[in-house]
Amino acid sequence: MKTKTIRTQIAIILMLSASIAFSQKENSLQESLQNHVSFLAADSLEGRSLGSRGRVLAKIYIAEAFAEFGLKPMFDDYFHSFEMRSQMPVINFAGSNVVGVLEGSDPVLKDEYIVIGAHYDHLGYKIKDGGRILYPGADDNASGVAVMLEIARFFSENRHKLRRSIIFIGFDAEESMLAGSREFVRADKPIQNEQIKLMFSLDMLGMYHANKGLGLKGIGGVKEGKDIAILTANRHGINLKNTSAKFDYRTDTYYFGDTRIPSAHAFTGLKSPYHKPEDTADLLEYDGMAMITKFLIDLIAGISNIENMEPTRGFLAQISTIRFNIGAVSGLGSTNHNYKDEFFTAKQVFAFHGGLLLQMHIGKHITFQPEVHYNRYGSETAEGVSHVNAITAPLNLHYNFQNEIGRVLRPFVSGGVYYRHNLNGKAGDTNIDFDNIFRREEWGYNVGAGVDFMFFHLSVNFHNGLTNIYQDKDIKVFNSGFSTNLGVKF
Repeated sequence: MKTKTIRTQIAIILMLSASIAFSQKENSLQESLQNHVSFLAADSLEGRSLGSRGRVLAKIYIAEAFAEFGLKPMFDDYFHSFEMRSQMPVINFAGSNVVGVLEGSDPVLKDEYIVIGAHYDHLGYKIKDGGRILYPGADDNASGVAVMLEIARFFSENRHKLRRSIIFIGFDAEESMLAGSREFVRADKPIQNEQIKLMFSLDMLGMYHANKGLGLKGIGGVKEGKDIAILTANRHGINLKNTSAKFDYRTDTYYFGDTRIPSAHAFTGLKSPYHKPEDTADLLEYDGMAMITKFLIDLIAGISNIENMEPTRGFLAQISTIRFNIGAVSGLGSTNHNYKDEFFTAKQVFAFHGGLLLQMHIGKHITFQPEVHYNRYGSETAEGVSHVNAITAPLNLHYNFQNEIGRVLRPFVSGGVYYRHNLNGKAGDTNIDFDNIFRREEWGYNVGAGVDFMFFHLSVNFHNGLTNIYQDKDIKVFNSGFSTNLGVKF
């Protein structure tokens, strides 16, 4: 029997033998979850934005719960403070994660950790017509904090079910470029990042039924994690919609994943009034939140009992030195013919293209991007308007400027070359003669700038031909133009 199968069966047996029965009745659990959300999403907490009194009340609420459950502070107290800076306007803010630790029962494995995190900040309020419009953030993310607290309560009363230690974190400033999770990963702390074997981000868990399931993207990043998750979900009647190895770049999983820590995003979906004033406590599905809480408790206990927690190849491929993306790209712009030795310049005409792109990322700063697409371009002179149909293959090198949200938003400058094969065309009503007068083959260079945002690629490119469009060397005419391009990566 394969070693992996043996380890999986051992982990499953240990998980089943734990016979986890949540200590509270169903109604009691739902009531506790609702109480947490009602407090955190109350008007008095002002939307829990940076610099608000409500955010301070929220972090104190989480810290007091940790103290009640007997969690130990990781730092001098439960608060991991950090500073951050906004650019528009330039303001310095003091942020504060809330961190508590529950030690595992195994004398060896207790030095390995699983992080259970949920961000407690939200968008605050805006002033309109002299009044405040609050963004309560019930689903985003009072729901995740509520589930985290009930998981912490359970394991504080059942520590023997955990072999590994658990770090519970209320993250600050997730809405501000993931600052809280970034600062925790980078912090000088009593443990090394290498001791953290798995991270869960509990983010928007209040709409299980409306979204018809629970996403657990990233659980496949740790060996046997996906198998245990599926088995546990079946036992609890949970519909799991995503168990891939890919960690999410848009929430607190990002900085853990980028630090080679497998990271799972527990997430029901966006059918709540996401980032709207209507995201209130009365809209959440507390029965669904109770199901998710019990499922995650069972799952965490099972994973905590795995003998060797190692990242999967699928997870490691995301953070390898060389990564690939493929996608589709299209662009609009204009082109013209540049008569370098003449006294006039041809007018530009509308041009467009569409095709495929491939990105090869080398490290954090370099990307090679070859493309191939159908291209329609042309020019206008005194003799009339010409249009040409062609296949164009640009190859660009991007230099990426890293910022605080890494792969989510990546500005770049680019340069490269292109090859073009002209298929056919017309100048007015006359077919262009590519056999005797004009060249079918063309080479040129590109320069540009743009940004990769999540799955999207946006750029502006300028190109100039280096190959004379005429076969007659005495007539020197070259293509030039620009385009605005939009790509979608699969």
